Amino acid sequence: MPPTPRTPSLLDYTSYADAQRHFSSAKLWELFDGDRDRLNIGHECLDRHAADRVAVRLAHADGRDEALGFGELAQGSSRFAHFLAARGIAAGDRVALMLEPSFAFYAGLFGAAKLGAIAVPLFTLFGPDGLRLRLGDCAPRVLLTAPETAAVAAAVDGPDVNVGDE
Repeated sequence: MPPTPRTPSLLDYTSYADAQRHFSSAKLWELFDGDRDRLNIGHECLDRHAADRVAVRLAHADGRDEALGFGELAQGSSRFAHFLAARGIAAGDRVALMLEPSFAFYAGLFGAAKLGAIAVPLFTLFGPDGLRLRLGDCAPRVLLTAPETAAVAAAVDGPDVNVGDE
């Protein structure tokens, strides 16, 4: 018996014209594990990929390059999601991230998403007034920050301030 031909996915097209010609919303959803009712961007961006592959490359100001793997980010983001849940953070709650691009930033970003919380990235050079204004707008329950910015974060009333580390 001959094998059943496979229907091409959007990833099979290599030209823009072919992708445009064959595009449909249904085909787009075939690219994800989730669907319209149950999509978790943390899973889609991290968990479903090979753990030993590079997920993010960071170019640091000091000239260092750093590669973060899917596996380590999947584990770190799951740990952060559990950390948030243990503190009563739930889907729809806001979690502020005042961090430079780093393992802690991406683990926080995707950890909040895995829980269904809303991650709110904040500029790391805000002073107390600028930070107070942004926190007043988004009203996060938690603020994840770095040791370098912890004093500024602690000077502002509002969310539970936590220092992110590796």
